[in-house]
Amino acid sequence: MPVISKLKIRNFKGFPNEEATIDFEENNVLLYGENGSGKSSIYWALYTLLQASTKSTTEVAKYFTPNNSENLINLHFLKSHPSFSLDINGEIEEPQSIGQNAYVEAYFSDGRMEKIDVSGLSGTSPSGFRDLTFTENLNRHSDFIANRLLINFYNYRNSKEINLWQVFVRDIFPYLNNDSGYGIRNLSQVLNEIEASKPFTLNNTHFTFKLTRSIRRQNDFVAMLDDFNDDVEYWINEINTYVNNFYQTYFEPLYNDKIRLTLHYKTQLNFSKHTKQFYYKNGNRYERWTNNIGSDEPFIALKIETQNDDGSYTVISRPQSYLNEAKLTSIALAIRFSLLHINIRPNFDGQFLALDDLLISLDMSNRDKVMDIILTEFASRFKIYLFTHEKSFYDFCLYKIQQHSQTSNWSIQEIYEPQAIGEKPVIINSEYTNYDKAKKYFKAKDYVATSLYLRKEFEKVVKDRLPEEYTKTVEGEFHNLAHYWKLFREHFKALSIDMDSVSPTMNKDFEQSKAFILNRQAHHNLSEPVYTIELKNIFNLIDDIKRLFPIPDSTIILSKGIDLIFKHPTLNYTFEFVIDSDFSLNSISTTNHIVLPQCKVVTWQMNNIPYLGLDSNKIVAYDITNPIREKIIKIINRHVFILNLGLSINSFLENTFINESNLTLHELLNAYDIQFYYDFISNKLSCRVI
Repeated sequence: MPVISKLKIRNFKGFPNEEATIDFEENNVLLYGENGSGKSSIYWALYTLLQASTKSTTEVAKYFTPNNSENLINLHFLKSHPSFSLDINGEIEEPQSIGQNAYVEAYFSDGRMEKIDVSGLSGTSPSGFRDLTFTENLNRHSDFIANRLLINFYNYRNSKEINLWQVFVRDIFPYLNNDSGYGIRNLSQVLNEIEASKPFTLNNTHFTFKLTRSIRRQNDFVAMLDDFNDDVEYWINEINTYVNNFYQTYFEPLYNDKIRLTLHYKTQLNFSKHTKQFYYKNGNRYERWTNNIGSDEPFIALKIETQNDDGSYTVISRPQSYLNEAKLTSIALAIRFSLLHINIRPNFDGQFLALDDLLISLDMSNRDKVMDIILTEFASRFKIYLFTHEKSFYDFCLYKIQQHSQTSNWSIQEIYEPQAIGEKPVIINSEYTNYDKAKKYFKAKDYVATSLYLRKEFEKVVKDRLPEEYTKTVEGEFHNLAHYWKLFREHFKALSIDMDSVSPTMNKDFEQSKAFILNRQAHHNLSEPVYTIELKNIFNLIDDIKRLFPIPDSTIILSKGIDLIFKHPTLNYTFEFVIDSDFSLNSISTTNHIVLPQCKVVTWQMNNIPYLGLDSNKIVAYDITNPIREKIIKIINRHVFILNLGLSINSFLENTFINESNLTLHELLNAYDIQFYYDFISNKLSCRVI
């Protein structure tokens, strides 16, 4: 299936002279970008490219012609071009050389390429034979919906009846073909042809016209009008066939009332505003059109009815005043989405649905529903290109994509406005590491964003080199970055890699940069030169950690969640506990470091009395929902050296069983050559590899 694999943009809207590549990865795309970042420029690049298939070369060229008021050339490039100068009338001199370097190119998975520039629409194909209808068919079977287009459904004064004619002209006719869908032209093309084929000329100064003498041309024009109106009527009936079922299925459950939607072609397109005039020739009386001719204002009415208790319906007059914005948007979406029904928009290889800030006027329940619709109804038929400037909605989309188990089908990207004028926007694949993102932002001179991602990367590279046991407090809370650094140094010293020996300046570098890394407010208070130096130092510090301190190999001896129970060999005493962090053996080369686990105390009993305090001989009020957490070495030490149970280190280990099996903790430790022993020098219980 020939889907878009990448888009190249140069000197088009928000993209300046340096060519930018947006990698679609032959996937659905979720793109976050703040206003002004270039996000909507990508949307409009796709739209302009596909719409070019319905336009003449001259009509496409105007977008890349500096002197044309409709040009879409990047403004900074336009004004910075060596050929840019204005004549005394304010017109650009020598405009032909400026538009040559502006273009949009779409590359497809089957190797074809479609391009728009000052020369119009062109392309290439691997076979050498370009399908001239491909882009036109792709346009016919795809769709573009932006929030501002939805607003046009109900953005009327309270005194006005909703007329969707202009909405259809701008946003719907380009996707509906003539001859009830069997024709080769869309209704937008037909409407333009009607405008160009009027059998009269208008004098805009005196508001008069001159009618052609060709009766055939007049009749052809009337027939064209009739066919067009029949097609509009046909497609409105098609929409009416599907819109209520769509609304009732997806949106009605969100509201308490039932409504019915109907579109009506109330006033058809016609040129009937004229007074008849007669003339005589050779004794015969003839009729002709005359002054004040013009188009009637076509009217496509939206009727919204609410269901009464008895099942009847009442028309909502002026719904833009009666219904809230979220519900009006839901109605607009139901109409727009009904146009995607397979009977209206048949399947076509590569078809896509581009949505720009579609849901910003909806509350969360409506957003949730619409995302379900997109991911269940449309993602199986269309590639989805979803653009948003709202970070919370972007995060919500990520959640919904994961909820629908579609993560592998999406390319998640972010786009940011460059800090320097004339540079291209920064596009970041969200699958990049924090380090890669920091590098990109640094290149774009967005130092605040660089520092935030550097902090994340610094914390990650340190924590990646620590056992899980070290990453949280006993209460399960995360440490601060300074404490992670302390644990990092101690851990590697135990593995015979002393930081002060391998890199005498590293700890000093951290201490110097610590305030900058830890204090987010510092990011806004430093001048650019200081900022740049500090950021470079942190990049170097991260590089040194990766180079000098490899991630240790880790062997899991007992994994988190394993149950253990000690059974006294002679007394009626048991003690149950659970491993709460991995009991592991970390190693680099021939050096080992034992990471002792935290444990949760589950229960104990003496002589069948639960929670009996052995030192007080009283029952302890023990809350199993908030259990005691302590290191395994502390549990062993208490049983052997504090409580009067007559145990040795080995007897405790030999009578501690794993997961109620016959395997003892002593046997398991022996298999890894791990020994608990009493260190008389430090006067405490210790552990080592023998």
